[in-house]
Amino acid sequence: MMKFEHRAVIKFLSKEGNTPTQIRERMLKVFGDSSPSEFVIKFWSKQFKHGRESLEDNPRSGRPISAVTADNVEKVKNLILADRRIKQWEIARDVGISKERVHEIIHEHLGMSKTVTGTDGFTCPPNTESSLIGQSG
Repeated sequence: MMKFEHRAVIKFLSKEGNTPTQIRERMLKVFGDSSPSEFVIKFWSKQFKHGRESLEDNPRSGRPISAVTADNVEKVKNLILADRRIKQWEIARDVGISKERVHEIIHEHLGMSKTVTGTDGFTCPPNTESSLIGQSG
């Protein structure tokens, strides 16, 4: 059973006036080992008692899940177009994301590759450079 379904049962039984202990006993009879822990039941029962309606977790603060955003792709593209010989670590430092995310943006989102010829810079697939330049700004 999904955690949202458990929470819905806890919410329903709490609104009926059941205590967390009663809810735990009823859920153990029905769901057995798959029922939530006593701590979880007490936590959610208290939340619903104090007026909470949502079964969803509260949003968490902290670092975003992904550094690959449209804004970061644009920043990486502009840095490369300004200096084709820029290093990935320099881009990572300037944009404030990891080298791995810079690599992902360059290769998967911008379709560029690093050349190891005399210029040793980033190159675009044929007919891509003009479209990238047209997108900047």
